Amino acid sequence: MSDEVEDALVARANSYAGVTAIIGSGSACRFYPVKLPQAPTYPACSYNVVSSPVVSAMGADTGIARPRFSVGCWAETFKGARDLATQVRKCFQRYNVVWAGPTNSVEILDVWKLTHMDLYDDAAKVHYRVVDFQVDHRDV
Repeated sequence: MSDEVEDALVARANSYAGVTAIIGSGSACRFYPVKLPQAPTYPACSYNVVSSPVVSAMGADTGIARPRFSVGCWAETFKGARDLATQVRKCFQRYNVVWAGPTNSVEILDVWKLTHMDLYDDAAKVHYRVVDFQVDHRDV
């Protein structure tokens, strides 16, 4: 999986109006890799790669990878987490683009939601919904 896939998804979240209306945009965007910062401002998102399989065919590689991404949608209320997750789903569902990164380009062929689950963090006293996406892509 190329880093450009991750960059393309972060850029998409940072420019999608439904998401930025909730978590901000630009340098103020609260869309973080792996975990939230200490004492974060809510609502916010965290994302991580869950798995990164590639598609193989008999005797050859297809050039297509299918990483699974999880996006945690964090808010002080259940409704806030649910509403943010809805916008994140709309942001990524069926997204496709050719993304030119600094060292490589990637073609995101398709993105779709696999599942979600609702959780509560007792220590932080916040709700979060984790949404999993599959991202089919190939380097170009």
